[in-house]
Amino acid sequence: MSVFKESDGYKIIENWLAEKDQTPFSFQLKTWHKYSNGYYGMVVAPTGFGKTFSVFLAVVIDYLNTRESYKKGLKLIWVSPLRSLAKDLAKAMSQAVDDLGLDWTVETRNGDTPQKDRRRQERLMPRCVINDSGNHASIIFTEK
Repeated sequence: MSVFKESDGYKIIENWLAEKDQTPFSFQLKTWHKYSNGYYGMVVAPTGFGKTFSVFLAVVIDYLNTRESYKKGLKLIWVSPLRSLAKDLAKAMSQAVDDLGLDWTVETRNGDTPQKDRRRQERLMPRCVINDSGNHASIIFTEK
């Protein structure tokens, strides 16, 4: 893990968390490291224990380390089991994106998303979309 901790992306996130007087939990570090090595999986923890940042920041760190390998457009589809949770997730992710100065947009999409927003998203997909499981297919099939 020492090579990973020396990466620019990790250092940026570590500094960002330090500015907020926070340090990553060990399961977050493990998730980030595994993701950086091409692993995938599922994070299971109680509400409020940092699952969002364990996965979301893994993608951000990878992006910061390998920007050139990311194409323009959608970077992450986040499927939330609860529509009500999507707004909280979007708020936390947007704050991180803004704090880090990334050119990402984070938006929600569900059955209540207005048609004008859906059309806009089809033309210019946000970098991160949070949706519910019932709306998942509509995002996959609209990415241009």
